[in-house]
Amino acid sequence: MSSATAVGKHPVAGIAVDTSANCAAGKCPNCQIAYSEGVRWLTFAGMVATMFDRRRTSGANPTPTPQKEAIMSKAPPKKNDAVDLLDADHIAVKKQFQAFNKLAEAKAPAQKRKALADEICRALTVHATIEEEIFYPAARAALDDDPLMDEATVEHAGAKDLIAQIEAMSADEPLFDAKVVVLGEQIDHHVKEEREEMFPQARASAMDLVALKDQLAARKQELMAQAEAAA
Repeated sequence: MSSATAVGKHPVAGIAVDTSANCAAGKCPNCQIAYSEGVRWLTFAGMVATMFDRRRTSGANPTPTPQKEAIMSKAPPKKNDAVDLLDADHIAVKKQFQAFNKLAEAKAPAQKRKALADEICRALTVHATIEEEIFYPAARAALDDDPLMDEATVEHAGAKDLIAQIEAMSADEPLFDAKVVVLGEQIDHHVKEEREEMFPQARASAMDLVALKDQLAARKQELMAQAEAAA
């Protein structure tokens, strides 16, 4: 090796290489490789650092931010039928989720957040049950849209799994608030699909939505009484 050539740790690649003028100017192969890889790594590292910085400032139970508050999809027109009854549930539980988000942001006591989360879970469980027992079978028979009904059923299953997790937790456990927030986001998506696809199709079909409303109301009352007695 000539005296003009110096050996040292590569400033970017981190390996022992020639640190002569070419290397310092970023013209050696190691520089070129390390630079392209470094840009990608630094970009990714910056994203990770930002994410963890947000986690640090919010603690073990990250609270929802205003940006996460989804705008509810447009409600269907009122017709005093089964769609109205089901969508009234949607509106009521949306308000409950909004109230929970405010409690979480204010770092309200665990007991208060847990009580509201349990109310949300009970309301959603009853709502899902009356849909699955009464409305969905009638819609599946009338709409001839099995993919839509299948997706709704799978979304219910996902919500039920999260509900079970929330009900089994105390509000001071890690991820409790986050799970309630995510449940709300899942419900927003589910409601949007029902409002924009299922409900319009149901109203355009031969379904007797007025008779279904009475069935849904009676079953809902029965289930709510059971849930309140068990609480």
